[in-house]
Amino acid sequence: PGEAVKWFTAAAKQGNALAQENLAQCYLQGLGVPADFKEAAKWFIPAAKQGQASAQYTLGLFYQDGIGVPQDIEEAVRWYTAAAKQGNPQAQNNLGVCYLKGTGVNQNLKEAAKWITLSAQQGAPEAQHTLGVFYEKGIGVETDLSKAKEWWKKAADQGFELSVQKLKEYPSLFQ
Repeated sequence: PGEAVKWFTAAAKQGNALAQENLAQCYLQGLGVPADFKEAAKWFIPAAKQGQASAQYTLGLFYQDGIGVPQDIEEAVRWYTAAAKQGNPQAQNNLGVCYLKGTGVNQNLKEAAKWITLSAQQGAPEAQHTLGVFYEKGIGVETDLSKAKEWWKKAADQGFELSVQKLKEYPSLFQ
């Protein structure tokens, strides 16, 4: 790992976005260098600004939780949005949750359903479960118990325990 850090650092200082993100991951995970969240954030920021979707998503997490940067929910939403628009399923899910709860944005249930759906369609089990709940309760979508079951089944098939429980709780609804 130490040799990789040396090369990542050289390329990152020359503006290589992938090297910046890889170096940030080294600092985040303590690979070849001591773990240092501020140093990780320092390298995630230029990678994210250059359009690295996974760096944008991770930077969103950093701002949401105040890891290596001051906590700033609006900034988190900005980075989640950038990554979500590039198709990052985790960012799409997190952005959908922000719209659901009105965290860093005005609450908008249709917008929440849009982003959660995009994430679920890419196979993210947490989003699939949430989308099932949306269909069960009519959150941002029309109530549709068969669609709820369909999404819970997809999540349950991936071992998502909350969906497994939902399917056990509601067997009579799906006869």
